[in-house]
Amino acid sequence: MNGFLDYFHSRFGENSVEWIIISNKNIEEKNISSVGFHNVDVPSSMRRLLSVFFYSFILRRKSIQESILYTPALGEMVCNEIKKSKPDLIMFDTIRAAQYGLPVGYKGDAFLYMDDLFSVRYEKMLNVLRNGDAENMNVLGNFSNFIPRIIRPAVQKLKFFQKYLLGLEKKLTEKSEIQTSENFPLNILLNAEEVALMKARSPGTHVVRAKPILPKPASNSFLRKYDGAFTFIFIGVLNYAPNELAILKFLKEVVPNVIEKCPEFRLRIIGKHASDELKDVVSCFSENVVLEGFVPDLSDALATCCGMLIPLTFGTGIKLKTLEALSYGVPVISTSVGTEGIPLQSGKDCFINDNFDDFLGLMVFLKDRKNNEMMSENAKKFFEENYSKEVIFSEYDQMFKKYLLQD
Repeated sequence: MNGFLDYFHSRFGENSVEWIIISNKNIEEKNISSVGFHNVDVPSSMRRLLSVFFYSFILRRKSIQESILYTPALGEMVCNEIKKSKPDLIMFDTIRAAQYGLPVGYKGDAFLYMDDLFSVRYEKMLNVLRNGDAENMNVLGNFSNFIPRIIRPAVQKLKFFQKYLLGLEKKLTEKSEIQTSENFPLNILLNAEEVALMKARSPGTHVVRAKPILPKPASNSFLRKYDGAFTFIFIGVLNYAPNELAILKFLKEVVPNVIEKCPEFRLRIIGKHASDELKDVVSCFSENVVLEGFVPDLSDALATCCGMLIPLTFGTGIKLKTLEALSYGVPVISTSVGTEGIPLQSGKDCFINDNFDDFLGLMVFLKDRKNNEMMSENAKKFFEENYSKEVIFSEYDQMFKKYLLQD
């Protein structure tokens, strides 16, 4: 969503953009750049439980992620804020926001930014649980902040409860995605494959793909400073199930062999919210692997590393970490999941391989400074030709040309 805000600022002026934020935190304006905003508080914990019970379990009318952020009063507040602003164009951020609807009599256009298909995400998480590929999957991730504390332990620990909730949520979310998208003249997804799936699910719905804009594109002055060190990085929020399971699997199945063959190997895991299990596994490789937590400035890690590892085994949407690495000219070794929706050529722009046994050979290839420089230049070139701000803004101009021509 930050990319769209950046675009709207550029094309319509900062004073023409406002943002309604639904949050359980008191957000200050300085934390949201210069965007005019209105803060609407989420319901109380008890009210959220009642909403989930009524709208999701009894009526089966809303997905759990919608119910937990909905009350009729909150919907009225959102509509009142829209009335005050009198916007020509409204963009809703996912079905969680779109559920509040529009004020009666609203005359402008409203679009839905779906991001990715959450129903597909839940289906993939459910398959992982059913296949026994995860002992302790965190099915909540960052959304746990909206879950009442009293039920978090049950959701996070009880597998049968997780399977039930994911199965229910998958069905309810898919239903909401179809019904909600039918109310908008334009629906936006990041992944072309998910666009095709959405069109198949709802043939009459207008769905398009939009490339994402990185929140902080690489500076033109950024330079790679790789000196031949056999150091790789993994970046991601670590309580997001695909990230946690990916790095755990890599540590358990690949790292022991890498250390045996290349004792100089180092891995920097950068990201917040590491689980106790991940901390324990990392401690077994204390001389080679470091868990760094949140790092506010990634410039040094991106400049000096041999490459970025993206060993994802499932996930949805476009992986921004992949694009970020490419934007900085960082060589990438990834599974096909990590590059999903990005038209990369393996062996030229990056390395794509679903066989973890092959990762070591690719890592050793990148250790050679000439090979590393070649892959770095190719990665940067691919990003600039396909995902630079100028390229994407031009594509957005076509999407929003009706509004650009008004002035």
